[in-house]
Amino acid sequence: MLSLQNMLYNKKYLAGALISLAFFFVSFTVLNKIMQPYKSYEYIIQTLAANYIEEVNTENLHSNALKALLQSLDPYSKYYDKAETEDRKNAWAGILDYSVGINVVYRNDYTYVNSVNAGSPAEAADVRPGDKIAAINNEPIYRAFNKDIVAKLKGKENTTVELLLGRPTETESIKKVINRSAIPNIAIPYAKLLPNGNGYIKLQHFYGNAADTLKQLITDWQKGKQPFESLILDMRNNRGGGVKQATEIAGLFLPKESIVYHHKKRNANFEAVKTAIAPIAPLLPLVVLIDENSMSAAELVAGALQDYDRAVIMGENSFGKGLVQQTWYNGDSTSMYFTISKYYTPLKRCIQKIDHEGHYLKSDRERLNEQPYSPQKKQWFTTKNGRKFFDYSGIVPDVTLTKPQQNEYVKRVVSSFALYDFANAYRNNNNKAPDLETFKIDNKLYKDFIEFLELQENNIELPITKEVASIENFITQTVADNSLMQQFEQFKQSLNQAKQAIHQQNEKQLKAILSETILIRYYNLKGKYAYQFKNDDWVSEAINLLNNKKRYNEKLGL
Repeated sequence: MLSLQNMLYNKKYLAGALISLAFFFVSFTVLNKIMQPYKSYEYIIQTLAANYIEEVNTENLHSNALKALLQSLDPYSKYYDKAETEDRKNAWAGILDYSVGINVVYRNDYTYVNSVNAGSPAEAADVRPGDKIAAINNEPIYRAFNKDIVAKLKGKENTTVELLLGRPTETESIKKVINRSAIPNIAIPYAKLLPNGNGYIKLQHFYGNAADTLKQLITDWQKGKQPFESLILDMRNNRGGGVKQATEIAGLFLPKESIVYHHKKRNANFEAVKTAIAPIAPLLPLVVLIDENSMSAAELVAGALQDYDRAVIMGENSFGKGLVQQTWYNGDSTSMYFTISKYYTPLKRCIQKIDHEGHYLKSDRERLNEQPYSPQKKQWFTTKNGRKFFDYSGIVPDVTLTKPQQNEYVKRVVSSFALYDFANAYRNNNNKAPDLETFKIDNKLYKDFIEFLELQENNIELPITKEVASIENFITQTVADNSLMQQFEQFKQSLNQAKQAIHQQNEKQLKAILSETILIRYYNLKGKYAYQFKNDDWVSEAINLLNNKKRYNEKLGL
């Protein structure tokens, strides 16, 4: 007979066993519920591999599925396969690719050089936009996909690629043997220090050693004989990069230990990121130019300088990308890049503009129609100098500027092969480079350009050309009225005359576009931004503000 003590012990043991068993079944049920979607996914992949009408590559199928899964979360979360992961590592290091530095365009069954990267082996070898790529490593190029051409040009550093090029001004093909190398993603394509001490720096991105490049340039100007009294930091069309670079760049102008930004994860407290070293230009008058394409790291820098009343922000409302992504390496040379937190300025203004909450639960149409955060969500924040800003709006400039608008006809000229061909022909027929500082399109060259646009093969259609054709078709096939057709022909002649008037009305814009395009042919990105610097109304506005100390201080709340 069991003693009372043994009975209690056995009951206790039995109860413990029953609890453990219940916990096991609950855990198994929960685990089974969690794993069921993965079992379904595995079943679908295997079934498709075995039964789909065409043989499928399950690795590619798997990759596509993961891409769709990450992309469903928000517009910035991504899955990267092995090749893409390697490319991204290069990008963070400030390297575009390991290649020769040629960007291509497909045209009438052939492949042409569209542009050449600044600082690339192709630029050093005098490969030019407009060159036809006849062969790569003795393999003729005809009706080839652009991605296949790019793949042929890529390769390991210090290996060679042989190009056979056609150039309209040369009677024989041009042979180029070019060493592949790392193609740099140039952070500062142009900078200018004016005699009166106004400095201008075009900061294109925050990858690689962007902060060190900017720091060195400012240091050189400070040590130079020419006065350096103020700075315009141009971050228009700057789509960001590394937050480490952003922190270091903000630290060039803000006191040591200044908060550059906060980030906040789900159900977590704010985490502050601060500058680590003493600034090199703590008192330098500063204007920052931003536009609707300034985003992410560019917004962090602009927001920090604005919150501390350290710079006047001029331009347009920025993009408003306040979602923080982090790269996770998956252990198989692939990676994920997904949102883990939100960005906030030093005053804790959230930068994010569009509300993507529940993005993965929405239909495609709903995702396309996602809207900015409602005014009820926004709060006002006040700087030390009493300036007020609200959040969930990107960075709102202190001085709003408006871009000159291009009409539809000018946009068609800009995107046309006619502009591309004319600039290429000018370069090939004029080996002497025009002066970077003084080059302008004179009336004779502009007339030649307009006549070139009006050639039959280059004819740039008016925005209403399709509508005119539809009306003509209607009159011809439906109305069949000769009198009406005669009137319509007169109308078409009037339209052709109107095109001449359009060329006159848009002469300033078209000359500017052509000047910039020709300078790019000789000086690459430096030519583009040098011309923009001299002819940019926004830059002029920034210089005027810096030269008016009273107005500059007023904008800072002083």
